[in-house]
Amino acid sequence: MSLTNFITAFYTKLNTLADRVFYGEFIDPSTKIPYVYFNNVDSIVDAIDGDGDINNPTGLNYYHYGSGSKPTFRCFRLTRLSIPTDDEIRVRKQLRYRVRVYL
Repeated sequence: MSLTNFITAFYTKLNTLADRVFYGEFIDPSTKIPYVYFNNVDSIVDAIDGDGDINNPTGLNYYHYGSGSKPTFRCFRLTRLSIPTDDEIRVRKQLRYRVRVYL
């Protein structure tokens, strides 16, 4: 799987969970991480992370992409943190995942 194919598949999955996902205006291999902008923080964070069901995940935690028993990549949540900010209106959350790519 090429880097561009991986980014496209990951971006597509994020778009099913949130309606405003940004990775730059086009897929650029030099872009480091995608980000999501949203208003209702907790509900969208829950949607992106999912229910943690290993067999049928609803979000990125335990998500795998591929066909049959041969995944192309798998995601596992590492951390779910609140990020301090001086802005009283916006709340920032950080979800970190480990992604394993199978070639």
